[in-house]
Amino acid sequence: MILEGVRVVELAGDIAGPYVGKLFADAGADVVKVEPSGGDRLRRWRSGALFDFLNTSKRSIVGSIEDEEIFELCCAADVVVEEGPPGAFPLDAVRARNAQLVVVSITPYGQTGPWAGRPATEFTLQAGCGSTGGRGMPERPPLAAGGRIGEWVAGAYAGVAALATLTAAQRDGVGEHVDVAWLDVMCLSMNTYSSVFAELSGWPPLPRPTRTVEIPSIELTADGYVSFTTNSHQQFHDFLTLIERPDKADDEDLFNALSRFKRRDEAWEMIRAYTRARTTAELLERATLLRVPCGPVGNGAAVTGFDQFVERGVFVENPTRRFVQPRVPYRISGVASRPLAPAPGVGEHDGANDRTPRAETTERSVEGARPLPLAGMRVLDCTA
Repeated sequence: MILEGVRVVELAGDIAGPYVGKLFADAGADVVKVEPSGGDRLRRWRSGALFDFLNTSKRSIVGSIEDEEIFELCCAADVVVEEGPPGAFPLDAVRARNAQLVVVSITPYGQTGPWAGRPATEFTLQAGCGSTGGRGMPERPPLAAGGRIGEWVAGAYAGVAALATLTAAQRDGVGEHVDVAWLDVMCLSMNTYSSVFAELSGWPPLPRPTRTVEIPSIELTADGYVSFTTNSHQQFHDFLTLIERPDKADDEDLFNALSRFKRRDEAWEMIRAYTRARTTAELLERATLLRVPCGPVGNGAAVTGFDQFVERGVFVENPTRRFVQPRVPYRISGVASRPLAPAPGVGEHDGANDRTPRAETTERSVEGARPLPLAGMRVLDCTA
């Protein structure tokens, strides 16, 4: 396993921090989850399946950073993931004992700035980054994206930063502090790029509200739903061929997404008259032949049966055998994936962890700047 021998201490709950731990655990790292006496509150959220998914192959002990044994455990780690209020983690004291340690802090607003330490939820952060303002119908209140997606994305960004910084620490013998703010991540991944839309639509800015939905998008079929995307002139032209409306091919007003939205009732009527009379499979086959981007719309009952997922073995049984879950979403030639072990019980591994601190490493020289974490690595990007 590629990260075998790497030690991670997870002082985090809910989704973002534990997702970082999961990414490391899936790759073979030894991840120790530090929980309060009552356990991570995600254990008690709904069925508990989300906790079981996020925390497979980890160990659990009860405590907090104020406890000497937890402090010593952090000093002996390669990576610590924490989500306490800014300044709550004793960064200087721990890194004085282990200069190679990588500390990843995940908070709503980051470690610095006038908003650092403010309480927040993903909902308020979606509003703050502009995500809700551009989502939904203009005559109705704005909508938040579901699925706590901002937390997942924050965890993914933090995981990449942690691994890159760990690579540099192993190379140079000096760790760093990774500061990840949910708001920063969500501004990058969840807003609607209002300035770009304003530029495309022309000035002066559009009058409020400016919320729109894509047309076509998720459309009802005879037996479910199907999704389409027509971001280019050619794609919408081909879509008109798909729904057998070549009479609209010269209606340039429909080829502009904003003006098409203004005529949304007319557009939806002609789209849905066609899609509701056909099955999802029929529409997907025809759209694929016409090179119109499309896809099925899955739900919990159907998605595990998609032929693509079945062929690639995407869903596997959780060790609890209560549900199936996505497997590790990558394959590395010559490297076996780590077998999933059940999520631990609260404090299941108390007293069973290696708490021996590492030998102290040399502090960074003040002369000269260090290279970036992945300096020297070459990546060939053949995607578009």
